[in-house]
Amino acid sequence: MSLLILHFLIHLLCKRQGKMAVGTFSDEFTSSLPVAKLWKVGVVDSHVLIPKITPQFIESIELQGDGGAGTIKIFKFTQAVKEANIVKNRMDELDQENFVYKYSVIEGNDKYESSSFEIKLEASGDGGSVCKIGGEYTTVGD
Repeated sequence: MSLLILHFLIHLLCKRQGKMAVGTFSDEFTSSLPVAKLWKVGVVDSHVLIPKITPQFIESIELQGDGGAGTIKIFKFTQAVKEANIVKNRMDELDQENFVYKYSVIEGNDKYESSSFEIKLEASGDGGSVCKIGGEYTTVGD
């Protein structure tokens, strides 16, 4: 659960410090939570959990849609986040069977022409999970 939140905060802080460039990134984390539980709390219900865990940064996350592919997530940030008040993500894929979530930022960050991300959860040998995160982005003017 906290791994996906960590991904979000790392992504947010990198943007805030202006350290991203054109290209891709990937990272991998492990969790003691089973895949299905991590998927539910970290992806499916993240719009409920993230504002509770990071109230200093995120005021709310609103869903427009049924929660599946095509749904828009609207992140409303607190005043601590100077670069954006609102960011909108489009859920491009939500594969419940294979635990794959893909999304694109569609509005709210004028530093990027485009950015898309993928989160894939897999079972680990010890009953926990492996969370693989990747993304592609293009900064404005590149």
